[in-house]
Amino acid sequence: MNMKRFDRLTAALARTRRVMNHLGHGMPPRTVARAGARTVLVLCAPARFSAVAFALGPDVEPIGAMTTNAAIDFLGSRDFDACVVDQTTLVDATLRFIEDVRRIGIHHGLPIIVLGMTPNEPFLLEAGANAVVGPEALGLRVLPLAAAARTARLAREEMRRLRDEVIDQTISGLSGPRVFEAHIQDVLLNAEDQTTAIVALDIDGPLAAIVSAAGLVRVLTRAEDICTSILPNRIAVIAAGAEGTGVQRLADRLVAIIESSMMLDPETGNAVRPRASAISLPLAGFISVDEVLDTLQKRLRTAA
Repeated sequence: MNMKRFDRLTAALARTRRVMNHLGHGMPPRTVARAGARTVLVLCAPARFSAVAFALGPDVEPIGAMTTNAAIDFLGSRDFDACVVDQTTLVDATLRFIEDVRRIGIHHGLPIIVLGMTPNEPFLLEAGANAVVGPEALGLRVLPLAAAARTARLAREEMRRLRDEVIDQTISGLSGPRVFEAHIQDVLLNAEDQTTAIVALDIDGPLAAIVSAAGLVRVLTRAEDICTSILPNRIAVIAAGAEGTGVQRLADRLVAIIESSMMLDPETGNAVRPRASAISLPLAGFISVDEVLDTLQKRLRTAA
């Protein structure tokens, strides 16, 4: 899994806990890490399953899938901590299977370990495999990757619950500017500003358009991104690890999707297509919340 994103996720979770405590808002119960063996999907031929399970060791609960279609179905039906792909079984189909799994967004962070050394190792790693190993090293590579993946999954689940806790609800349904300012203050105090940026969107349209745009932003952003409303028609996203061109791509993507949506205005009965504009603002170099707010206002005025 991507360890940089894992670090950003855990930092965002810790920050969100601090902010909610600072604002005096009760927090939902924390996610408790499940004990027990790591659950690992093993894609291999029936005759190979026992050997792979033995190589994984006693701290793993292996669940077998005999075909690539069955493996993808299994991955969609429950949470796995890792996936082992037997190169001896799939041979040339290994690369395609990894590519197919990585195309499914919910499996992006799933560790995939290929069992069996192969000249195609560089291509497998480029396609999304985390490691290519022999049987003697299988358990040693799977266990730490599976443990990190489970921790990240539990952290995302808690972050999603915390994002659903709305403080100072605005007309958009998002938390208000007090939450935004508290997050920015915590980012600056804890030196997260080197990898954190803001995307601010102004929505032009009736109330229904603003509410719809806020819902789209919530769906399209990651668990670790904080979505708030800082003005009746302005939505702000605090995104960690989106510095440089990445944060501008996020801004452009949100604008494109909002402007391509169509909704029915309940007040007039007319179909409405909202308009949106956005700017991105990396937080590196800022020293105060007021400075961030002033710069946002100037940048948005210039963009308009």
